[in-house]
Amino acid sequence: MTNTTNLTTYFSIRNLLVLLIKHRVFYLKLMLATLVIASVVSLIMPNRYKAEVIVFPTSTNSISKSLMSDVTERKQDLLQFGESEDVDQLIQILMCDELKQRLVQQFNLFEHYDIDTTSKTKNTQLNILLENYIEFKRTEYTSVKISVIDKDPILAANMANAITALYDTIKHNIQRQRAQQAYLMVLNQYNDASTEIKAEEDSLRKLREMGINDYESQSERLTEAYGKAIVDGREGAAEKLDAKIKILSTYGGYYVTLRDDIYFKRKELARVKTKLDEAHMDVVQNVPSKFVVSAAQPPEKKHTPVRWLIVLISLMSTSVLFAIIVCGYEMRTELMNYLGLKTD
Repeated sequence: MTNTTNLTTYFSIRNLLVLLIKHRVFYLKLMLATLVIASVVSLIMPNRYKAEVIVFPTSTNSISKSLMSDVTERKQDLLQFGESEDVDQLIQILMCDELKQRLVQQFNLFEHYDIDTTSKTKNTQLNILLENYIEFKRTEYTSVKISVIDKDPILAANMANAITALYDTIKHNIQRQRAQQAYLMVLNQYNDASTEIKAEEDSLRKLREMGINDYESQSERLTEAYGKAIVDGREGAAEKLDAKIKILSTYGGYYVTLRDDIYFKRKELARVKTKLDEAHMDVVQNVPSKFVVSAAQPPEKKHTPVRWLIVLISLMSTSVLFAIIVCGYEMRTELMNYLGLKTD
């Protein structure tokens, strides 16, 4: 075998075994040192625990539509699980800055993660840690898995459960802003309609004080009584009846207009009142916007580090590095000999 051929075969399995036997003492010392260092490092690394919550979103955004809609309308099912679009909305709210800020304040995470609050990059440091330790993942069953990793198993579970509670709070606040505006609009509409009806009822009451209570029946009876008084020759009674008939003729049409207008406006007011009740329910409602399938419990087993895996990867990496270094050294020696140069 020529020197040139030897240069191309150093990384063959056979050659690596030969080199391993040749440098076995150095290799064993290197592996022993790696084993000790990797074991010590893995033991120094703090245990971290993973707590998980699994939630399904609801498909209902307006509680009033589920509970107060007319029977002729299509009601939303208050107990229906959400679909893919609802999962996307849930994850988007979980990732919002407001939830993050509330979580940081609730658990004092700057102190917990030993972040210097005077540092200019404190928020960047915190965001990196939160991205590493908190995960929101869509499952294949159209649910969302909320995972929190921390060195304190109780805190990890509390944070995971707090995130689900904060989701409800933030979503309700977002919806309440629009619901409040809608409620005020309907309330103004209701108050305006009530004011109009009250003004017309006041006018109608004055007409009734003038003796107009039922235009149709009064008109018929007064006309009949007036005719009878004329036939009987009762002039005094006829004059009194004639005065009443004139009042009825003058104000009767206005009475009918007011009466009918009040009737239709009351029907409209009842419809607006239903809308007002629905809008008020949307403002004050605090029904959870998710189904918690599995609440977080303090984990009993650590999530990381996997110490045996750390040691194994360290040994494998050291072996690869050893092979590269030894082969490089042997190739250099062979090349120098081939060129007729002395090696150091």
